Amino acid sequence: MSTKMTKRKSRGASGLHASHADLVAALRGPHILNQMYWIYQSGRLGALKRLSKKGHPKLSLAHALLISSVDPQGTRIGVLAARTNKTKQFTGRLVQELEKRGYLAAVPDPSDGRAAIVRATAKGVQFMADTVEFKREFEAMLTAAIGEKRMQALTKTVDDLADFLQARGEKISTVDDA
Repeated sequence: MSTKMTKRKSRGASGLHASHADLVAALRGPHILNQMYWIYQSGRLGALKRLSKKGHPKLSLAHALLISSVDPQGTRIGVLAARTNKTKQFTGRLVQELEKRGYLAAVPDPSDGRAAIVRATAKGVQFMADTVEFKREFEAMLTAAIGEKRMQALTKTVDDLADFLQARGEKISTVDDA
């Protein structure tokens, strides 16, 4: 190999490492996606920890979203699947898990014997109440940190960004660990 070729390869390799380091720093550093994800994870993990202490252990975010998607009069599994952006099969499996744990009850749909209506049990309703309590406390903590005016502006901005992405046709799963 010629000396010229060796120098070129060496320069290219060191350039790659410097560029790699810059890319890593850019990806790991503070930017809106990392910051929003960190806030989301803080709330999500805080909620699951708090709910576990309140007597709802080992529930995932998928379980929590499903329970909160059940209407007071009951909801068909297909509707729950659409609301949670999951398949009917996956949703059916979650319903079975939550039935065994006492959060939901599935009963035959009187208008269609082949379908089932899913209803929250008293334990499921208590779970929702505990979840709402945590949500309010978490939002109050964030509001105390940045002030009411800035929190309102942040909420409006996030709503506007979500509307923008939705208008572009972005399909976003509502649960990240399911």
